[in-house]
Amino acid sequence: MPTPITRLERDALPSFSDALTPPIAHLFAQGDAELLGQPALAIVGSRRASIQGMSDARWFAKALAEAGFVVVSGLALGIDGAAHEGALAAGGGRTIAVLAHGLDTIYPSAHQRLAQDILDAGGLLLSEYEGGVPPRPFQFLHRNRIIAALSQAVCLLEAAEGSGSISTALSALEQGSDVFVVPGSIHSGLHAGGHRLIRQGAGLVQSPQELMQDLGCALSSALQRPRAATDPLGLGTTAQGGSAQSAFPGLEDQRARTVFAQLRFEPVDAQSLANMNGSSLGDTLAGLLMCELAGLATRHPDGSWSRLRRD
Repeated sequence: MPTPITRLERDALPSFSDALTPPIAHLFAQGDAELLGQPALAIVGSRRASIQGMSDARWFAKALAEAGFVVVSGLALGIDGAAHEGALAAGGGRTIAVLAHGLDTIYPSAHQRLAQDILDAGGLLLSEYEGGVPPRPFQFLHRNRIIAALSQAVCLLEAAEGSGSISTALSALEQGSDVFVVPGSIHSGLHAGGHRLIRQGAGLVQSPQELMQDLGCALSSALQRPRAATDPLGLGTTAQGGSAQSAFPGLEDQRARTVFAQLRFEPVDAQSLANMNGSSLGDTLAGLLMCELAGLATRHPDGSWSRLRRD
């Protein structure tokens, strides 16, 4: 049975509704509207996100949802969709998707399954547009002001200059909310807009823990990831207390451990890695494949490799 769509009139709307431009007269909700009154954080970013960026979005969203926050985003391809997925992975359906069109359709169509998963898990789809209103470019900018208004803070991942997600951050600043940016490579245009916001005063965060610390939130035990000083990557050590050895399948092999020690988040080609660690190209490629199978590395379309942050 389809989840009913309800119309929230002015007296039932959050207090932000009158302060927005344009103001909100009503909202249409499908799912659990009680999520509107709970602590929320927005995670937004590029539609053309990298594999690492989407992994980071899932990591942040899952950790924040586990800590009791509602994760708000726009159901777009890339970072938005990954943020909803991460929140759902935490259980409890603690995510709100704000749409730029009527709730009788889903755009992009590739996220129809994700939208249904949000509803099935007890989450919420939200829009200021009634049924039958198709997506139009200016409506996405209007949607972004709602994402910002629903959230105590906005966290930006992979936002290029001119990215629509930048407008979400600017809306948050106009409304007096905090903006945080997960930084990236200076050589990637995907991060240029976010880096500019950092230069203008946005907070730089590298983990959900840092984000919540900056917001003054107490960390739940699920978010605490203590790491030994001799094991900064959190990979574990041998029973004899010797050199670090990963608990992940595949990294028991010395070739995988050697290449992983050289791998960074910035892409690098396999031959350069082989030169750095003094191994043959064959051994280096074998180690990279083991790291990839263990979920610790990713190969990019141009053949380069980078470390993949664990969710």
